[in-house]
Amino acid sequence: MSLAEKEQWYLDTFQVPMRSPVDFYRMARRKFGEKQFELTVQCLEHYIAVTPQIDLAPLHLLAHAQRECGHFAQALECFTAAVALGFDDDWQLAVETAIDASGADSINKPDGVYPTQADAAVLTMSGATKSLKIFAKTG
Repeated sequence: MSLAEKEQWYLDTFQVPMRSPVDFYRMARRKFGEKQFELTVQCLEHYIAVTPQIDLAPLHLLAHAQRECGHFAQALECFTAAVALGFDDDWQLAVETAIDASGADSINKPDGVYPTQADAAVLTMSGATKSLKIFAKTG
């Protein structure tokens, strides 16, 4: 989707013109506060697509919005990327999201095996040059 198409989407969705790409981020924060997580995700995906440099705040917010929507795999990618970029506070959420994602996947499994916090979660940041491995361990 081109920037012009993204601007039109913004106008159609919110009934106000977009002045700059930062408006996507501002609206995402507003919609997150209103618990409209799908719109938050859409705004942040548009913002990240047109922003040349990765910024931790939108990436962190996108991870939370994806998690709230039940999009655990996408949330995991975002949390992992945030950790790899230096936002160490997200490592625990990355592990919890990996466990949640594994649990969501196992619901339809006939054996009914569910993951525990003792399970190891290997997180790979897609589209990046390095991988990050985090192991959830219980004491």
